[in-house]
Amino acid sequence: MITVQARSKFAKYPSPAAAHWVHTRYTQLGGRFVNSKSEVDPRFRDYAQEEMDKKEEQRSKAHIVTKKVTKKVTK
Repeated sequence: MITVQARSKFAKYPSPAAAHWVHTRYTQLGGRFVNSKSEVDPRFRDYAQEEMDKKEEQRSKAHIVTKKVTKKVTK
C-alpha cells in the first residue's frame, strides 16, 4: 500500500526521496523494523519459504565447481 502511494507521489521510483518517504510513512503507521529474523513474530514468518530458500542456497553452493589449474610447459 505504501509503495503504491510512493509510486504515484514521486515521478521517479525508486529514488532516495521516495525511499525516505516510504520509511517515514511506514513508521508513522506503526510499522517496526527488526535487526534479525529471530526478532520477527513467529506468526508472521514464512517457514516454508525460508526452508526453500535454504535448500536453494545449499544447491547453489553444491554446484560450484572448481577447475584444477595445471601449468603447461611449452618448449
